[in-house]
Amino acid sequence: MSTVVSIIRRELQAYFVSPIAYTVIVTFLIVASFGFQYSLFSYASTSEFRLEGNQASIRTVVVSGTVLWMMIGLIFSLPALSMRLFSEEKKSGTAELLLTSPITTTQLVLGKWLGSVAVMTLMLALTGPFAFILEWQGSPEWQALGIAYVGLFLYGG
Repeated sequence: MSTVVSIIRRELQAYFVSPIAYTVIVTFLIVASFGFQYSLFSYASTSEFRLEGNQASIRTVVVSGTVLWMMIGLIFSLPALSMRLFSEEKKSGTAELLLTSPITTTQLVLGKWLGSVAVMTLMLALTGPFAFILEWQGSPEWQALGIAYVGLFLYGG
């Protein structure tokens, strides 16, 4: 297990030493923030009669719109995280060292995958203020919001 942890640590260092993680996180946050702002403005500009007719509220309109935009952000940002996992090893010449080290291929793949999942979890955690803004403006259903984040985590994983 300690070998997997060392691979995760090495992967996280590789992400944050280069500008890849920062670029991916900022791109995701821009898309997610745009979606959150767009959802809030579309909810605020919709008449109450139309909202009641569709049985929509801030709980459904903003949360579902924001989750949709976050999924779009993940579609564009996760390939940038995952494509570099093994290609960077080949480019830097450390692939032979990894493949001939005393760890199994399963440990290697699991460590690299958990490293990229940790970066994705950080990306999702940075959207946490959206929930507090929703609490300030309305009363969101926390269970639905939690399930939406679990779904985004599983979608990204």
